[in-house]
Parts: sequence; C-alpha cells; structure tokens
Amino acid sequence: MACTGVGRVLQFSVFFGRWRVDVGKILDVFDRGLAANWVDPFRNGNLVELPSRGDLFFTGDLHGSMENFSLILKYADLKNHPDRHLILHEVVHQLELGQDQSFRLLEKVAALKAKYPKRVHFLMGNHDLAEVQGREIFKGGICLNLLFDNAVEHAYGKRKEEVKAKYMEFLKTIPLAARTKHGVFLAHSTPEGRDVPAYSLSYFTKTPEPSDYLPHSLMEKMIWGRDYAPATADAFAERVGAEVFLVGHTPCTMGFNTPNHRHVILDSKDRFGTYLLLPLDRPLGHEEIKDRIRFLRPKVGAAKR
Repeated sequence: MACTGVGRVLQFSVFFGRWRVDVGKILDVFDRGLAANWVDPFRNGNLVELPSRGDLFFTGDLHGSMENFSLILKYADLKNHPDRHLILHEVVHQLELGQDQSFRLLEKVAALKAKYPKRVHFLMGNHDLAEVQGREIFKGGICLNLLFDNAVEHAYGKRKEEVKAKYMEFLKTIPLAARTKHGVFLAHSTPEGRDVPAYSLSYFTKTPEPSDYLPHSLMEKMIWGRDYAPATADAFAERVGAEVFLVGHTPCTMGFNTPNHRHVILDSKDRFGTYLLLPLDRPLGHEEIKDRIRFLRPKVGAAKR
C-alpha cells in the first residue's frame, strides 16, 4: 500500500543498524519533495528559469557523498542567504567499494527540496534516470543498480518496494535543466553532436511526458552525452540560447574541467570536489566562471592545483 498525498504519514518503522528509521516519515518527505518540484515558481515545463537577483550555488556529481553534501550545505548556507539558489544533480549510486548509501543522500535531497521549495533545484542525471528506467549501469564489472537495490532492501526490508516506488515517483518530477537570464545553461550534461538538431528551448519548456523517461528518448540522450567538440558546443548553444554550459557527468581528477570555450564541468563526489558560486544579476563569461571555481576542501584543492 503506497502512501499518497502530501502530509500523510504511515506509522511504521524498521531498524537499520543502530538507527531507527520511520518509513512513514520517509514516504512523507518524498511526497512533500515531489509536490515542491511541481509548484516551483521558477519552473517552466522541464526547465528552471532562475531569476536575475541573488546568486547561484552550483555543484557537480555527488554519487552518495554525504561528507561533501554536508560541506555544500555549510558553504551554501541557505538559511542566511534568502536569495541564493542551490542546484544539485547525480546523487544516486555510490561509486566507491562498500555498501551503497546513496539512497540516504537522495532522501536528504528530497527533504531539502521540501524545506526550500523555491531555492533548491535537483536536476535529472543519467544514474537517476537509469534507476527510473531499470537500466543497468556497471562500473568495474559491478552492477550499481543491484548495489543500490540491496542497500534499500537492507534498510527497509519488506517495505523496500514501497520506498523505492516513492523514490521513482520523486525522480520523475525533477526538472531536466536550468538557465539564468544572462546565458548560462545548467544541466547534467549536453547532447552528442548528431543529436543537437533535435533540441530547442521549447523542448525544455514543455511538460515532461511518460515517453521522456523511456530508453533512447531525448532526455536520455541529453544527460548521457560527452561530446565536448567546440563545434558541438556552439551548435547546442545556438539551439538553447546559451553562452556557457555548467555540467557534471564526466569524472574530473582535478575536480573540474573546461574542455572547450563554453563548457565548465564540475565533479563534487570526492576529496577534490568543487563548487561554483555565481551572481545572477549580470552576464558572466567562460573565463570568469572558471576563475570562480572553489574546492569543498580548500587545503586539499590548493595542494592539487
């Protein structure tokens, strides 16, 4: 029996290690999170159109890193910056060896969206979509979906399917991309050159349909792309009216990468994790954005540079 309706709490709990987990509260968090996704005042179809005031805190892939998520919350300091927007993506699937706890991070992100419905924006990533699709992703010969599933079962036992269904319901409500008023386009990734002609700004501003979550859809092609050829970047920029792309998806040993004159790639999942804090009230060029990249662990980052 699934929990439906914002605010409804099922009184049921299980034990996970030493921690008592109230399943009803978890289901309620996702109900409130997905409701917040749909009523986000800055959302236009599947696109978040950010305002021209305040600032933007952008992150890269997290892949279950609770420690880096805590640092992001510390630096973003949303409570004391009422005009700050935080963009997160790719929290699902832990890439390191060991039990996958990325589902816990997904729960925290849903709770954060519910707490700051107008200022936290969680964008679709390829691993998130893969969970929705049931598409297997392997790293080093290990199926990440299976590790994720086993971890949820270990935590919730017989309630696993109910909880996972709520995860998927939430993921189907998250937007695909965001943009600023001054030409910065934010997404998990950008499409391959052969697929660019299929996109326009109107694709992102339409309400998502069930077919968008199917294999080989434009959504899938968008967030799995790794084509950083300058000509491809220019062509996609023209299609969506952008000057600079802020993305994740591609692992960065330095914590970031700038593979062409438009893309800035951030990676936030490990000890070299990075973030960006950008003003929303004026245009920013590629070089200025690059200069604003900061490490979540400044001392480690300084040594890495």
